[in-house]
Amino acid sequence: MSDSLDFVFLQCLVAAAGLVLLLFWRQTALMGITCLFAFSVSSASLSGFFFGRLFGLREEWITAEHEKVFAYSGWACLAIVAAMWLAWLPGKNKKGDDAAAPELFPWVTERLVFFSLGLGILGTIAYPFVWYLPTIGTATNLLSSWLKLGLIMAVILFKKEHKFRSLLIALLLYIPAGAVYALNSGHTPLSVDAIVPIALIATCLNRVTLMSFVKLLAWMLPCLYLMFGWMASRGAIRSGELEQFSLSERASRFADVFTYELMNVEFTPFDIQNVLFERIDMSDILAQETAFETSASGEDEFAYGSTLVNGAIDLVPRAIWEDKPTVAGYANFVGQYTGTSRDDNTSVGVPVQFELYANGGAPVVIGGVFILAFLCARLEQFIATTTRPLHTLMPSLMLLMAFANGIEQIMLVLASGLAGALTVYVIARAVEIFLPNLLPQFASKKRCRALPAAIPAPA
Repeated sequence: MSDSLDFVFLQCLVAAAGLVLLLFWRQTALMGITCLFAFSVSSASLSGFFFGRLFGLREEWITAEHEKVFAYSGWACLAIVAAMWLAWLPGKNKKGDDAAAPELFPWVTERLVFFSLGLGILGTIAYPFVWYLPTIGTATNLLSSWLKLGLIMAVILFKKEHKFRSLLIALLLYIPAGAVYALNSGHTPLSVDAIVPIALIATCLNRVTLMSFVKLLAWMLPCLYLMFGWMASRGAIRSGELEQFSLSERASRFADVFTYELMNVEFTPFDIQNVLFERIDMSDILAQETAFETSASGEDEFAYGSTLVNGAIDLVPRAIWEDKPTVAGYANFVGQYTGTSRDDNTSVGVPVQFELYANGGAPVVIGGVFILAFLCARLEQFIATTTRPLHTLMPSLMLLMAFANGIEQIMLVLASGLAGALTVYVIARAVEIFLPNLLPQFASKKRCRALPAAIPAPA
């Protein structure tokens, strides 16, 4: 392969080293959401190449168009890490000195954990009854994500105060709900936006050492092993062959398939790379995009912002605009910038690089992911140290979770994040007005300004 791929591999190593050094310097990964965002975006275009190069696997699958994708992705990785460094620089106090390190997550209490779990259970139970209602169904589905947030908060509380009761209750609620969801949908019961933040909180919240990364590796290996088993056995659910049975019988039959697949997993670097191509790496579709853009004769095919304008239509609730057109989020969006076509409207997942490249090529990708990473890191830092009221905290958490899956189409994610933020804002205001003593850590701070936006200064 060309020397350009050697340079991309070096960029990946430098970016990884920069992120590790940042965590050592800051001595915390906060909630782990920004780190997850960095991983999701970079792995979407580079995981197959980087893992293959790391283990000396063959690279015949790499075309000239793949090399173009890797070239801008290497710079994008460096841009993400640079944005995190900039966003997490210590703040200044009024005297111009580095601000004193505030307490992390001062608002996390056992009551808030139970409150979040209750919201999540309410949304989970209500969603099957309202999923078909425009806007209401979306808001209810987003409300169910508070079950996940409640578990994340329980891990934070356990790390801060060693309170095991709330963590145990959160696990007893989250795991069965995830199992039922998986048996009905075929999607993984333990989502990445829960597993990765929990792992980073458990290992890096209070202190970052070499042992933190050893523990992270200890988390990663069994999770990867379980993912192999899930990928091999989920077909039993998705094929529909279990739908005729009761939920308990369905669980029993799937457990037999899952156990069998786990016992026969092939865990070689080649197999791992194939799973990356199937579930994480999207360099193929990004390469199709670059090939389509460069094949145009005379003029380029870039959108120059029109994807954001079209996507803004999705911000308007159907309750207000019942007949609004569907202009984003489906296969026609991908086909428009790859030259491919499909006969259905099946949703096609793409990384945020796809939309950014469509609007102006490699420079827009690099600049775009820098801005998104900076916004994510600043928002997470604000949430980690804020003492603002509940009606500020809850919408902020919903917006932060919009970054947890790496973002696909920017306006669609913004629409989802704003819908969730508005929903929990109404709930938070109702709690503040009608149940002011339910969460006492907020009752006495209704007009309190946030502490300086800084995380612990380096030792």
